[in-house]
Amino acid sequence: MAKLYAISDIHGYLDEFRDALNKVNLNDKDNRLFLLGDYLDNGLQSFQVISKIIELEEVYPNQIITLLGNHEEWFYDWLILDKPTASAFPETIKSFFSPEKLNYIFKSNANNFETDVRNEIKNNIKFNPFINWFKKRYRDERYYETETQIFVHAGIDEEAEKLWKELTSSEIFT
Repeated sequence: MAKLYAISDIHGYLDEFRDALNKVNLNDKDNRLFLLGDYLDNGLQSFQVISKIIELEEVYPNQIITLLGNHEEWFYDWLILDKPTASAFPETIKSFFSPEKLNYIFKSNANNFETDVRNEIKNNIKFNPFINWFKKRYRDERYYETETQIFVHAGIDEEAEKLWKELTSSEIFT
């Protein structure tokens, strides 16, 4: 019988994510791992967490189901759509760069640091897999449904009953 695993709210903590993955058996091709969002922020290794997710999706195609949470949506809005944000994701941004590189970007133009660091992420070929993954995932549904379960990051509109897919706003999903 296939096993379903779910992990959520990794928040940039790569070591803890790896510890959780050690309990997941994906050698059985019927087993599935649901990653339910909030991979970014708080911890110091957000970029590395996403890189690990990309690796898992490549190694275990059709076994990894990845949903975005609100933190990914906020970061996408900041990074891809250039929407300003109050926090600018300091811990997440640090995970992309060495301290020296971050300091160099800051000293080059402190008044436009947020714009410069955003552009550095968007225009550095090293981050292309991350950017491409992000754009693809952003277009995906915010839920995954099996015959007996609904997987989301946050919730669904239960009052909508059978119309939950149509009537649940993305803010409730994430």
